[in-house]
Amino acid sequence: MALELSYTSSHGVTASKAYHRIFKIVYNVRKTTSATAYAEVFYNNAARTSNYAPIDVVEFEFAMDVSSKAKEPVTQAYNSLKTKSKVRNERGDHKTIDYSTAKDV
Repeated sequence: MALELSYTSSHGVTASKAYHRIFKIVYNVRKTTSATAYAEVFYNNAARTSNYAPIDVVEFEFAMDVSSKAKEPVTQAYNSLKTKSKVRNERGDHKTIDYSTAKDV
């Protein structure tokens, strides 16, 4: 499970078919259902499968459903990411990107 969407890294690298893959979710029970998801952004899927380093890492918060009928956390994170128009890069800078146009891959 991943998303394909054009992306310009914090270093100015533009990837027209960037591969966005969630690799970590941090759930904070002290903040009710708040979770933070982290996604590696690779130049493309071939770069990921060739074990190249990601061109960036982004993070975003989402409300995780922990009920017994909830979808598993990674699916919830991807569904939430596809509603985002802003994320933070690994330096904490806000980045405007319309994930609603991302392609499921």
